Amino acid sequence: MPSLASLLRRSAVFVLLALASFAQAAGLRLELQTPALYTGTQFNSGATVTKNTIGDGIIYSGPFVFHASLPAGTRFLSGSGGGWTCSIAPPDAREIVCTSNATLSDPTWTLNFLSLTGYTDPSTPLGPTTITATISSPDVPLPPQPECVPSPSATGCATVAPAVAESSLEISGWGNSGNPVSTWPIAIEAGTQQNILVADIRNIGFGASNTPVTLNIKFPMGVTYSGSASGIPTWTCAAQEQPDGQLLSCTTPAMFPNQTGFVSFRSDFAHDVTVPGPHYFHAAIGNNVVPPPTDCIANPQQRGCGRLAVNTRPPSIAVLAFADPEVQHSQAYFTLGEDNGPIVVNFRNLGDSLAARTTLQIKLPPGFTYTQSFSALPALSCVASGASIDGQLLTCQGAGLPASSNGFVSFGVHLDAGTEVPGPVPLVGAIDMSDPPSAAQLSACVADPGASNCFWHEVPTYARCGYALGAENIFCDAFEELGLPGSASSD
Repeated sequence: MPSLASLLRRSAVFVLLALASFAQAAGLRLELQTPALYTGTQFNSGATVTKNTIGDGIIYSGPFVFHASLPAGTRFLSGSGGGWTCSIAPPDAREIVCTSNATLSDPTWTLNFLSLTGYTDPSTPLGPTTITATISSPDVPLPPQPECVPSPSATGCATVAPAVAESSLEISGWGNSGNPVSTWPIAIEAGTQQNILVADIRNIGFGASNTPVTLNIKFPMGVTYSGSASGIPTWTCAAQEQPDGQLLSCTTPAMFPNQTGFVSFRSDFAHDVTVPGPHYFHAAIGNNVVPPPTDCIANPQQRGCGRLAVNTRPPSIAVLAFADPEVQHSQAYFTLGEDNGPIVVNFRNLGDSLAARTTLQIKLPPGFTYTQSFSALPALSCVASGASIDGQLLTCQGAGLPASSNGFVSFGVHLDAGTEVPGPVPLVGAIDMSDPPSAAQLSACVADPGASNCFWHEVPTYARCGYALGAENIFCDAFEELGLPGSASSD
């Protein structure tokens, strides 16, 4: 049977525990601000400490000690507030201890708000979790085994139970289509400029720490970026030339958590863009945690990807351009001192209207002399000007080409002594409806022959042995062909 002294000691412990629990319940109230926990980004939480009973005349002196614990996969980054000093416990930063030397009384019944910042790892398991915190002071100590209850709590221990949700950044549609893989609602006319297209973006969870946000849009061939229209948030965009079409990259410092936004951009459709299409714009979006996917062309349905199909229609006006193939010539190589050809130049009217006229200008290589026109559609009259040694200018003009139809001109040339051998030597052409012919148009094609109304075509040349060595064929092997492309004598 226990002695009287033992019973008294036990009673004293029970009394102390009861007094501590009573003191905590009567003294301090702890309320935790429930954070939103999204993977791969920061979260903001906080705590408010007040007197549990205001008006009782009791004064509580510091230091007040706040202690909080985070679940696995999360960590504290900082804690701050007026009068609070915080330290984060190593090694995993899941615990923080903050102290305040303030005093609580009836006039000043609350401590300054304690702000807490944390981070949720990208790999944190999704679902419910628990954050636990305690508050104590010399006047209101914690019992050895505090009762932790959902916030707000007067027991000295409070809990909150936020759920961990997955952050995501995705293309949500195109022009409010609501589908990341969509077709633009109207066909765009070939040859038109400043066409506005819109990519819709949805951000879930990610915030200011996830910087920058990058949107990449791969343009189809025949379509070029011509400027930004607007966006939410503000984006900075620039296009990079690539062999298979431009790559537009747009960046913004960050997006707000759970923000929907968009990027609208202007695009120019070339006159010779394929009609009716479709032409595909492939988009990829990401940030510092989830980079933009690199396989959106192969898999546009995956998160972070999108694809816009744009159909096209012919130009409403007449537009002359060179067809495919632009130029053909026979034989395979042209021979010095002989008539050669024909050279056939193919062109077309891309538009839905009759062309006013057809004006074709061809800059011949030095040494090429125009001899005759064999045939043309529509009927064209061809005239050469300038000296052969400088490179003649051949101009062919005539009737306008009907809408959505093809045409051609076929002509022959003689290769004079000034021709470069073995070549190849270039012909440069321009086509339009100008009258008189536009010298500026031909100059533009010489500078940049890649436009649809320009061509650059190279012709191999060679000289027969006797012609190359001069009169009487001295030292000439009758079976030898000097300068013949692909032969040993052409070196």
